[in-house]
Amino acid sequence: MRKLKKFPIWEEEKTTSTQLPSQLSEKMQFLDSYIQKNDDLYAAKFQFSLQNSEQSNIMGEGQMIYISGVVNEQLLDEYILKPLRSFVWGKNMEVNTEEISDDVYLATLCSQCLHVAKYRVVRTQEDLLHEIFDGMVVLLVEGVAAVLSIDIHGGMIRSIEEPPTEKAISGPREGFVENFDINISMIRRRLCDPNLVVHKTRVGRRTRTGVALIYLEDVADLELVQKVQEKLDQIDIDGIVSTDYIAQVMESSPWSFFPQFHITERSDKAVAGILEGRIALVIAGTPQVMFIPTLFLEFMQAPEDYYDRSLVGSFVRLVRIAAFVIALSFPALYISLSSFHPELIPFRFLVPVAEARSDVPFPVLV
Repeated sequence: MRKLKKFPIWEEEKTTSTQLPSQLSEKMQFLDSYIQKNDDLYAAKFQFSLQNSEQSNIMGEGQMIYISGVVNEQLLDEYILKPLRSFVWGKNMEVNTEEISDDVYLATLCSQCLHVAKYRVVRTQEDLLHEIFDGMVVLLVEGVAAVLSIDIHGGMIRSIEEPPTEKAISGPREGFVENFDINISMIRRRLCDPNLVVHKTRVGRRTRTGVALIYLEDVADLELVQKVQEKLDQIDIDGIVSTDYIAQVMESSPWSFFPQFHITERSDKAVAGILEGRIALVIAGTPQVMFIPTLFLEFMQAPEDYYDRSLVGSFVRLVRIAAFVIALSFPALYISLSSFHPELIPFRFLVPVAEARSDVPFPVLV
């Protein structure tokens, strides 16, 4: 099997920017203008004890930067702020703080003091701003030319419920929500396959919206996966606020009358599409998942079709197709018979139709 090129995940993005200084005052001077003009951007001081080479206690200083309402402030206070204020470096571990690198310093501090699992080290000013406004908690420590970014997103989240546009008699009653990680976890819980691949990236210069590319590595067409990733990388707009934005910039035939992507709000339908070899795109902030590629006949399906017997499901789909053909052809047939070939209409039907149209001041075409 051909090996797929590694995708740029946002945890590994490299940006060219000014390196962060080691002095805490200089880092805060860089952030001061953003803190002053944003009332929901908070900076909290903290101190922790550490020992130098002479084993004498000194106080380490730091600043915690976060956006209120985006992070879980209860976890912030319980698992980050309180452990930091009660932490004594020389007492908790035998490490000389003057002989270790910045990365080891922050990693040791995080593993021995903080009770968090998702964190990364940031070294540039541009990445620091991205981490803050992406909703991370950022720890700035005196004397360290790097910053610790911790992910403890929180705030109010809409509960999982049945999607109003795709109600089904059979099957589960859960639909996607606006939370990015919850939507991915709903797919993971239903499709516990080690071949299920989730690649994350960010789209939009200002919104930096998270987009997850999900597919089965041994089922999906890897060349198509590569093309979809390349199109995502080529998107260069200010922001993505819904799934439709992604669909419009990625469609290959913008003048086509037919939709080129299939969108669903049901997690079971998303899993069924991935099992069929399709690629799912999960966009942060939207309760919808987009499928690539799609067929016209898929729009004749309903969520219940996956739970009915094959004979019943096939018959119902044929009925939908027949109704679609009737809806398209009967108006044209009515116009042709009424305006051009009235002799083909039986007399018993022609008289009531003529009487009904006698008071209508418009032609048949209108």
